[in-house]
Amino acid sequence: MLTEGASIRFLSRVIHEHVERCPGIRIQAEMQGSGRVYVLDGRTADPGGRVPPEAIVGAVRVEAGVTVRALANTIPGTAC
Repeated sequence: MLTEGASIRFLSRVIHEHVERCPGIRIQAEMQGSGRVYVLDGRTADPGGRVPPEAIVGAVRVEAGVTVRALANTIPGTAC
């Protein structure tokens, strides 16, 4: 069984390696245009509202509607 820290590191690595191929992320990137698209913990109560930093699992930098780089969050309690 993985510890919470090991689980977060594993999940962050998976996000970093695969998130740009996720159709939902690509759609959000196209809609947003530039900035960051955040990957949230699925247990987040209101993803459309205020999201606590510890619920941000990763992020993807977006430029001109295209994902540029995945930013993995490996430190619990901090945002990407």
